[in-house]
Amino acid sequence: MRKLIILTITFLFISCSNEKTKEDKVALYQKGCFEKNATACTKLGSLYLKGEDINQSYTKAYEYFVQSCDRNNSLGCNYLGELYFNGNGIEHNEFKAFKLFKKSCQLQSGIGCYSLGNLYKKGKGTRQNNKYANNYFEKSCNYKYARGCNNLGIAYEDGVGVQQNYKKAFTLYKEACNNKYSYACSNIGYFYKEGMAVEQNNTKAIEYYTKSCNYQNAYSCNYLGSIYRKQEAYIKSKNFYEKACTLNHKTACNNLAIIYDNGTGLEIDRTRAKKLYEKSCNLGNQSACSNLALMYEKGKGVVQNYPKALKIYTNLCDSNYTNSCVNLGNLYEHGHGVEKNVTKAVNFYKKACKQKSGKACSFLGYEYEYNKLLKNYQKAKESYILAYENGYEDGYSNLGDIYKYGKGVDTNLTKAKELYEKACSEESGIGCQNLASAYNQGKGTKKHPNKATYFYQKACYFGKDDACFNLAFRYNQGLGTDVNYKKANNIYTRLCNDNDYEACTNLGVIYELGNGTPKDYPKAIALYKKTCQAKIGGGCTNLGLMYKEKRGTDGNITLAKNYFTLACDFNHSRGCNKLSNIYYENKEYSKSFKLDQKSCKLNNMSGCFSLAYTFKVGEGTTKDINRSLELYSKVCNSGNANACYTLAYIYDDGKLIKEDKLKAFKLYKETCNKSKHNKSCNNLGYMYEIGDGIKSNSKMAKEYYGKACDYGNKLGCANYANLNKSKQ
Repeated sequence: MRKLIILTITFLFISCSNEKTKEDKVALYQKGCFEKNATACTKLGSLYLKGEDINQSYTKAYEYFVQSCDRNNSLGCNYLGELYFNGNGIEHNEFKAFKLFKKSCQLQSGIGCYSLGNLYKKGKGTRQNNKYANNYFEKSCNYKYARGCNNLGIAYEDGVGVQQNYKKAFTLYKEACNNKYSYACSNIGYFYKEGMAVEQNNTKAIEYYTKSCNYQNAYSCNYLGSIYRKQEAYIKSKNFYEKACTLNHKTACNNLAIIYDNGTGLEIDRTRAKKLYEKSCNLGNQSACSNLALMYEKGKGVVQNYPKALKIYTNLCDSNYTNSCVNLGNLYEHGHGVEKNVTKAVNFYKKACKQKSGKACSFLGYEYEYNKLLKNYQKAKESYILAYENGYEDGYSNLGDIYKYGKGVDTNLTKAKELYEKACSEESGIGCQNLASAYNQGKGTKKHPNKATYFYQKACYFGKDDACFNLAFRYNQGLGTDVNYKKANNIYTRLCNDNDYEACTNLGVIYELGNGTPKDYPKAIALYKKTCQAKIGGGCTNLGLMYKEKRGTDGNITLAKNYFTLACDFNHSRGCNKLSNIYYENKEYSKSFKLDQKSCKLNNMSGCFSLAYTFKVGEGTTKDINRSLELYSKVCNSGNANACYTLAYIYDDGKLIKEDKLKAFKLYKETCNKSKHNKSCNNLGYMYEIGDGIKSNSKMAKEYYGKACDYGNKLGCANYANLNKSKQ
């Protein structure tokens, strides 16, 4: 909260002159107090209270404050009252504290009246009475004690013990702020921010929050950090969070740690993030403790340590910090650092969901949706509804998936899109990502590449690394946005640093090709090796190609084969296909055939194309023209123009199967018009010229010969010229 009433009595210490030595200063106060100088007794008592220049002693402080108060020193009476109120060195006694604060106030002490007002405010040592409390806050304010003005301002703002009056509250806050009381400056900032008693003015609000921060108010510093972060003024944000954290504001330390952890406007610094999470956690911020555990769980900036993560999560969950119950469930669900136990995971999700954790309800819904032993679409739907009712925006997106895939309900892509939109508007990363996918695929809406990119950007901003990966790919390819290799590079680099090995592979491609950066084969090779070691087939395949094609290497076919073999073992279809090509070139057709089978089974169209050819000619296997046609059709349907042309030629030629000119004609025509395949255009022109299976049409023949020529087919150019010549 922005308002503060100091209800626990805190000590004010008198600053002492540095002109005297420690011994001289103490001796001077002792002499003065012995000579019945009340101020000297108060100063001496404060030295003992604080332990400044002398051994700290509540007993000695009490002794000197008694002498001071007996001699009617108002500050001495207040100090003595504080000792009784806090039970420091003497028995806790609120009634005696009340009497001493009253005496201090009667001696015209602003702090004494303020302390007395606080006792009336909370009914400590006397009956609770807001009217009396406000009277004493007013006296305190009249004696120029800023805290008294601030507390009276709070009473007028809230209408407690007085009629609510924002203007009076504002005036009192301003008086207290002018006397450098930080909380009052913060309250004025709030009035300007909300337009209370004054015209709404964000500039003025920032001005007073800054004053408050300059007066060492940690709350205001943290607030400014958050404001500047929203404005993407990251350096200012960092500076204010740092100041607040230095003042031991636990939330600010956590906020600053998150900036360093995620690299939001600053370079990622996980070492700094860890220290800040630890400080915030030690100050009692459970969110920071959970974030620290997450670092150990994921191995982010630290050596991965599941036992440490488990211990922190368990302690937090036992303290009913629901997020950690969810994290515990996640560990048991996937068997990370513990024996996999779905029953335990579900129990943790249920516990947290009952405590109104939307995230837990969402995870519980996921179990009901996908776990074969628990599958219950109705319960999944109910859990997702609970998720968003409890403030977890992803619940809308999860429910959208139910409608998208028709699980327990009729498939409704429009409804799914509406739910994704709702989730995204509530800053759900997965909601924005699913919405981006809908626009990318045209599911429930028209395809819209620009909107897809926009929502991938939002999803990435909201922390969805999958969306960031897709966004980087779109920047790299110029999908729904201008090509921007630098942005792609930055995203891939961040993801790669977080051990997203697919991102490392794509980053390697950027360095290999020199997209937006100078070509750097050693960097590319290092990245491919990193990903290959992590069993990412794409990295192994690319590394094999570097050795096969002598890019950044002297070339080594043995190493190339080894890396292609690893890639294929990791089920990377392209790796299987590249290895097959090597065996085919060495006329080891049987091995090549088996690899093409695996590549095609993994849906690699190049592998299927090679397999179709193998069945056509019978190399490494028995000739099977029907299987060959089936595979050529599959590859053709995937958009491969060469496969469509080959299929058309087989039907046109009639040597392997029964001739079918109409099928050939249709395939040639579609492949020529859609894919600009020059051989298809030339053959189509020939069919028109001689009337081969279709009606002869010299005009159409000329048109398609012309297309063949335009697309680079020399025979098409010759046929076009001959046709022109024959017409002359």
